[in-house]
Amino acid sequence: MAQVVSSAVREEGSLQWDIYSQSATDTEVHIRENAIESIRSPIRSQGYALRVIRSKGDGEDGKPICGIGISPGNLLEDQRDVSRALAFALSASKMTSAPDYLLPSEKKSLPSVKISDPKITSDQYSSARDLAEKVVTLLDREKDIRATFCKVRLTEIKTTLENCNGLRSDKSETFAAFEAGLSPKTTLAEYWPMTLTRRIEDLDLEQNIPKWARFARDSAKAKPPKTEKRSLILPPGVLSEIAPPVVGFHASSSALKRGLSKWQNTGIKVWSDKVSISDDGLLDYGLGTSPFDDEGTAQQRTKVITRGEFSSYISNAMYASFVSSGNTGNGIKPYRSGGVLCYSRDVDLDSTNIVMEAGDSSYEEMIKGTSRGLLVEQFSWMFPDPITGTFGAEIRHAYLVENGEITDPIKGGVVNGSFFDSESGTGTERGVFNSLDLISRERGSGRGSLLPYVRFPDIRISGE
Repeated sequence: MAQVVSSAVREEGSLQWDIYSQSATDTEVHIRENAIESIRSPIRSQGYALRVIRSKGDGEDGKPICGIGISPGNLLEDQRDVSRALAFALSASKMTSAPDYLLPSEKKSLPSVKISDPKITSDQYSSARDLAEKVVTLLDREKDIRATFCKVRLTEIKTTLENCNGLRSDKSETFAAFEAGLSPKTTLAEYWPMTLTRRIEDLDLEQNIPKWARFARDSAKAKPPKTEKRSLILPPGVLSEIAPPVVGFHASSSALKRGLSKWQNTGIKVWSDKVSISDDGLLDYGLGTSPFDDEGTAQQRTKVITRGEFSSYISNAMYASFVSSGNTGNGIKPYRSGGVLCYSRDVDLDSTNIVMEAGDSSYEEMIKGTSRGLLVEQFSWMFPDPITGTFGAEIRHAYLVENGEITDPIKGGVVNGSFFDSESGTGTERGVFNSLDLISRERGSGRGSLLPYVRFPDIRISGE
């Protein structure tokens, strides 16, 4: 395939190209009313994306620009399909405009990373069936709980990246997913957990299913919160929905180039001394971990925030020339860490795994030291605004914390906040990463992150 593309592109002049191909094997088990309903295996899919980069000289600002054309296909061995995709990519590259750049060419050794579970690669069907049977056993122990819906999915994805500079990189990775609707048998209340990991063992269903069953029971008696200010306590999984999009955006050299990053220089104070954050593309079994990014650059660990001070930008090949830190291996296709094929998307600039350093308090001490708080276990769909740093979502499941004890379950109402300071009619509203007062020693993974429990004081909760 690479030879076909190379020959065809040569006739167009001096162009760059790369080919990103993937194949996936899935096994999916559906469970209903605490019994295995169906097993689908193997589910196979494959595809590729052919990308062409065409230099176009200088743009209006005097800086070199290029046109990028990308076209997906599914028939990797079909020359007609490849020719069709190439023709489309060549045409599209004439109509787009972006900063010009060079694709990676270094053929150095890539870092060794942990992204695969042998249980999934060796016998996916048996591993999925065994996992489903374990789920049924665990659900049966929760006598008053039924699964209105439940699905487990195991996935192996193989990826190959080739480019015009002779670079070729390969990887094989795995994912394990669990999703369920858990409901008390006597009510319509429901708790809906979803989790994705690299390994089966990291689903930790022996601990999580009893916890989720308790949430489902408590959901039946949960009440809306009052409108008031309380300390907000967020577990790692919940914090992972809010912090990484904001950190990744403002640390990106693309946001700096477009004038959208609040962090215009390294070495400036941006958050509390308590906050230290890295972008770790090599984190063991992190969802964003890979030996190379989606352009072929080796991934790495990059310190982004050090004791509240901005340390370094993250970059892909396109924007590396705009910052002194260079290319940090953050050329990422959307949804790459979601356990699905992502070949058809173009490369963006994004964080890999956001890792926040642990604090001095235990989670137990954090709860005991809270007189009036709200512990949020689940928000509705959370989409923080990466540009402004603001966030807000409905509370799907939470608990009041009164005088150091977790008490009544809460659902409904809205929590709003921002990661950055802002001015209001009453003065300066401090951002949550400036006002946070406690960070736990314990950390947990979620959505490609490794984060602690955090406590934000005086957060407004909108309720009754």
